[in-house]
Amino acid sequence: RLEYARRMDFTADDAFLQKTTLAFDVSIAEIFGPLVAGGRVVQARPGGQRDPSYLVSLMAAAGTTQASFPPGLLEAVLAEPGFSAVTRLRTVVTGGETVPAELAPRFHAASSADLLNRYGPTEATISLTSWRCRRGERPRALPIGYPTARARVVLLDRSWRPVPVGVVGELCIGGPGLARGYLGRPAATAEVFVPDPRSPAAGGRLYRSGDLARWRTDGALDFVGRRDRQVKVRGFRVELGEIEAALRAVPGVAEAAVVDVADGGTRRLAGYWVAAAGDDLENEVLRDALAARLPEYMVPQALRRLETLPRSPTGKIDRKALPAPVWGESPGSGRAPATELEHRLAAIFAEVLGCEAVAADEDFFERGGHSLTAVRLMARIEGRLGRRIPLAELFRRPTVAELAETLAASEDGCAGLPRTEPLVELASGAGEPLVLIHPAGGTVFCYRALAARLAGIRPVWALSAPEIDDGTLPPDLATLAARYLDRVEKQFGEGGWSLGGWSMGGLIALEMARLRARRGATVPELVLIDTFPPVAEVEPPVEGRRQRRIDAFVRHLGLSAGHRAEVAARLEGSHAGSSSGSPSGSPGAMLDGLPLTRLFEVFCAHADRLAVHRVEAWPPALERPRVTLFEATERPPGLAAPAELWRPWLGPDLNVHPLPGDHFSMLEGTAVELLAARLAVSEGHSAASAAGPRSMEE
Repeated sequence: RLEYARRMDFTADDAFLQKTTLAFDVSIAEIFGPLVAGGRVVQARPGGQRDPSYLVSLMAAAGTTQASFPPGLLEAVLAEPGFSAVTRLRTVVTGGETVPAELAPRFHAASSADLLNRYGPTEATISLTSWRCRRGERPRALPIGYPTARARVVLLDRSWRPVPVGVVGELCIGGPGLARGYLGRPAATAEVFVPDPRSPAAGGRLYRSGDLARWRTDGALDFVGRRDRQVKVRGFRVELGEIEAALRAVPGVAEAAVVDVADGGTRRLAGYWVAAAGDDLENEVLRDALAARLPEYMVPQALRRLETLPRSPTGKIDRKALPAPVWGESPGSGRAPATELEHRLAAIFAEVLGCEAVAADEDFFERGGHSLTAVRLMARIEGRLGRRIPLAELFRRPTVAELAETLAASEDGCAGLPRTEPLVELASGAGEPLVLIHPAGGTVFCYRALAARLAGIRPVWALSAPEIDDGTLPPDLATLAARYLDRVEKQFGEGGWSLGGWSMGGLIALEMARLRARRGATVPELVLIDTFPPVAEVEPPVEGRRQRRIDAFVRHLGLSAGHRAEVAARLEGSHAGSSSGSPSGSPGAMLDGLPLTRLFEVFCAHADRLAVHRVEAWPPALERPRVTLFEATERPPGLAAPAELWRPWLGPDLNVHPLPGDHFSMLEGTAVELLAARLAVSEGHSAASAAGPRSMEE
């Protein structure tokens, strides 16, 4: 506390507003900070901490010079008409939750005092980092600042390794300020107070805060959110705090909160917001503003305006007390289905998406669809209407009206149902096209997050496996590469376009690039995303191989380990087929209606082809593309990095870029932001433009 008093620059002339209950750790700083310097404590009445008008009157009457408020309460205090009478105020501390960037200029417009944004959990003696907000600056996000002199702050990835500047990691705290633990809770203590292997002092410990942050180039910290607020929605890993920050950045929004809500076996995003004083912002305008800042899968499906956000006794947003979202609002124009076929398709869309109704012109993916629901939709259309539509067609025609046109045209004899067309455009742009090849699962939904971040920067196309739809099994990889190259050359001709792929997709892309070189043309860049060269190894017993493939198959579907037993049971036929009826929220609810057997057959066939494929060294006489390899920093024990394994075939000229996460998280979260930034740079664009509204450094 003496250190706290020094950093707050307390003097005998100071009067600090003490409003926090004694059961909360901040009260220690509010009381003893000024007292150790000979200053005064201005004590608020019990319950007065919830009354902004009372607090303003008290500060004015008592000549308060320093105070501490959570962001929401500070907003309310600034809005009080009597705040102009608080003339002696010289320092205000805020923190405890994400601070809206626009709060700083509002504060500076209303007061000559300094505003400090502070961070520090109870377990680390409250105040750990500090940022002095600068007058005249309008940052997109307020940093939590620089660590204090005696604090040890490290950001670690999931493998317990420090992360570089700009990469998100868990904020872990060491040093003499750590608490001993939780009284009478040894298990909880052992979980978060852990040995510090890099401590300069013997017996050093770290506290795992569960908070996510990233280093800035100037040595300050940006707060990103909570580790337990990372959710998976529509197959994408999403940080709810980033969406809240985007909401608060929209002019006219004073406060915001975002939650994910279980809804009929899927999860959806709901956003809540409070308008700034005198602003009449509408939901549709807000939705458009978010769509310009965020990938479409991060735009909440429901937006609800509130007069105030519910708060806990300590002033923090109480997300559990938010009202139920209203899912009826649609981001589309809302044209009702007109024909019988549109009505039948709309009913199937609504059933699969878990909502009451879907307009004829609503985009399936914008309404909440993802890879699993897309597969379920196609299977249900075939089961109900007796018509098979290629899965890739949903990328091209994602609305009820468009799919109805496709089906109606074939019924009228004007055209047959589209043949399986594996090449689809995921994002448009003006630069050099990037064509991504499917992984072993055969679908290309895994590339949607990457494409969303490159939209408007460079075109992104993807090749899915036609065998997903036509009932056949894939040939060897060399034959696949030749077929795919023919299709890409037909689409783009002799112009410049790059190839790439995640996992097995990168290997097929390599063979396509080699074949194109033999044809006398060049692929400018080959992008390998955690792709390993196939190497001869001792195959495990058949049953062991099947179990390992089921594990990988579950991850390829974007499911958690908790779904493994259910997937295995359905593949073995011990579950009642693919019919619906599993309890909502259970592992089975995510699997109902999926043609798992067919998907697993294609996955295993690709794995078989991969196991027997052998990579040849690149012929010296052939022109080689620029090869860029992105490799995961987290690997199973004993597994070498892909770069080490590729050098015998591709030589020393690999451009290698590590990305945080493991093999299955390379195309989501922070990893996909960094990946998109690098791919945009190769197109001559800045990393910031690739990351869109969420730059890696503020």
